[in-house]
Amino acid sequence: LNGADFAYAGAADADGTENATAAAAAAAADQPFYVYAPPELHAVVPVGATVRGGLALTIVGAGFLRAAAYSNGTLVGAHDGKAGLCRFGGAGGVVAPGRALNDSAFVCELGAWPHPSRRAPAAETGIGQLPVEVSPNGVDFFGRRPARLLLDLYRPPTLSALQPAGGPIDGGTRIVVSGVGFDGLRGATSARCLFGDTGLEATVATAIDCSPECSGGRPSTEATLRAGAVAECAAPAAAAVGDALVFLSLNGFEFDTAAPPLPAARFSYYAHPVLAQLQPTTGPVGGRQLVTVAAHGLDNYGTLSDARCEFGGVRARAFVKTSTAIVCAAPPHASGSVAVRV
Repeated sequence: LNGADFAYAGAADADGTENATAAAAAAAADQPFYVYAPPELHAVVPVGATVRGGLALTIVGAGFLRAAAYSNGTLVGAHDGKAGLCRFGGAGGVVAPGRALNDSAFVCELGAWPHPSRRAPAAETGIGQLPVEVSPNGVDFFGRRPARLLLDLYRPPTLSALQPAGGPIDGGTRIVVSGVGFDGLRGATSARCLFGDTGLEATVATAIDCSPECSGGRPSTEATLRAGAVAECAAPAAAAVGDALVFLSLNGFEFDTAAPPLPAARFSYYAHPVLAQLQPTTGPVGGRQLVTVAAHGLDNYGTLSDARCEFGGVRARAFVKTSTAIVCAAPPHASGSVAVRV
């Protein structure tokens, strides 16, 4: 009080006077002021989120339990689920609930961006990027150690076309997906396609930029996006024939399933046709021999412009297609037997 002599804020005596004895000092020591090192923020998973919100983000770093152990000066324990906070967009930005999972992971429950017609605050560098901060104790926010952590905010992509728009139920069909907004998440490497509808169980397949050696375009292929508003997806297997709506997620977590479905974003699963007979069964190595393939199930999908025959791995356009037969010109090929598929 006098700028020179200090006393503990101990318990009061019965007469209301302050007890500054050694016993009171020991009791006051049970309520220290806790000084902790700021937590470190290394990465955010996923690296971007849509403006629709509803996504749990994981902040990867260090020291989250150390900072969360005390809240407002009171020891709360490291594992009692004490809530913290997250902030997106700096001072005056969006504050969301958060909590420390462990010392190296902090979860933020990101809600809908309150200004869907706007992107990130104009003062931030990189349109669509929000600085991320965490407050393990619900009071102090940290986000610049060792460097500022940024979250990309974007609008969900819109699909306008699938090519082809159908494939067999055993999956593996490589589909080129076209639309707008595919570049909303910069550097996206975890894009995924979702195939599902009321008649089919929803199945996730990895979006791929497929090369001939990419394991047949199976869902395990690493996710990338092609340049421009184009992605490639390998259709997963389906349990039955039918239509499946296709959705594209740029961050691998959020699929805009609440949006009105577009007819162009519908993939039709069909049963493989069953081949019955070839006529004729031979032809010259120079090709151009018209071959009629009798089969069942040729009307399961598509039109004449979609239909193809394959002779030993070489594709040929169909000239005639009915429900029971398809006619193709055999391509040039070395002498010998070749497998024929339609």
